[in-house]
Amino acid sequence: MLEINLPPTFFVGVNALENFESVFQHIGLEKGKCKLLVITDSGIVRVGLSKNLENVLRDAGISYEIFSDVTPNPTNDDVEKCLEVYKKHSCNLIVALGGGSVMDVAKAVALRLTNEGPITRYEFPNNPQRATTPIITIPTTAGTGSEATPFCVIIDKTIPKKVVIYSPSIISRIVILDPSLTLSLPKKLTAETGIDALTHAVESYVSPYANPFSDELALKAIEMIAKNIRIAYKDGKNIDAREKMLVASTLAGISFSHAGLGVIHALSHAVSAKFGVSHGLANALLLPVGMEFNLPAATEKFANIAEKFGITAGSKDIVENARKSIDAVKQLLKELDIPNGLSDLGITKDDIDELSKLAFDDAKVCSNPRKIEELSTVKELYEKAMHLY
Repeated sequence: MLEINLPPTFFVGVNALENFESVFQHIGLEKGKCKLLVITDSGIVRVGLSKNLENVLRDAGISYEIFSDVTPNPTNDDVEKCLEVYKKHSCNLIVALGGGSVMDVAKAVALRLTNEGPITRYEFPNNPQRATTPIITIPTTAGTGSEATPFCVIIDKTIPKKVVIYSPSIISRIVILDPSLTLSLPKKLTAETGIDALTHAVESYVSPYANPFSDELALKAIEMIAKNIRIAYKDGKNIDAREKMLVASTLAGISFSHAGLGVIHALSHAVSAKFGVSHGLANALLLPVGMEFNLPAATEKFANIAEKFGITAGSKDIVENARKSIDAVKQLLKELDIPNGLSDLGITKDDIDELSKLAFDDAKVCSNPRKIEELSTVKELYEKAMHLY
């Protein structure tokens, strides 16, 4: 049986943020009785995006506090510091303004209000108790899709390891997709977060748990990204491309929530946890390698991906077209100035053993379309990712 969970109400469009006051009609709370905790990061504050939200809240007479100390790869410490601010100011509603890290912390705080810490003790499949605090998400990047997923990812510093936590109760109640909030996103982050969304779409599409619902969402996301990511990268002020990337990211997020992810994410989680590499960049460097490995297990689907990139040119050779999907991704990475492999980040072959052990233990390995039963297979994938071209 296929179970579909789509609880968020979406507000989509340019300047959608200005309609923030209307969200209270959808969550059954009176704005005069709400105290919001706005969770964000220092970069969002520095570029002035948090001021946009603060102005809207003040004009509407909505009380709030700001927590802006979220780090790029959040840990238990981020969650506990944020939780302390929430309790100190007697907040009863969470607003996440930012990228995946911010949304992860927001979800983790919501869970910690009803569960003992540390939050990483609830690594999937250890399900926590239900979160009861509503979450509103306002993504400022087009990448993670976290605004529409029941997952959060927090680093356990004692290992270090990225811990995936699952609970349907942390899916956003309200999502505001306002492309004007992504106009100031630097080119580097536009590229990395965009490839993150592409990775979500590709992995969910070829997942052994894929279904007709997730497939359609993933393919549409791939098509929208293929047509718009270069435009958004070269012309960051192109509001149409920004909006389409934002929507594509959300579609990919919904897709992988219902189909799962695979070895690419297992590999990238280890790289991010050990070296602090952004999740999007880690995915970008491992995407072609993972696609090539999985091609024999989902050849026809990879051929469909190539078609969405517009490069099959009517060829009927499924294997040839499937390989073209990998070529298309590599070409895209070059055009987005993504580094040429893990070695460009200072990662060496001496690091592969430790990374491989972390990745091999990641739950995402078990949901990969092609079975991975030996640690040596993971090592080979990392070796290939050292130099992509």
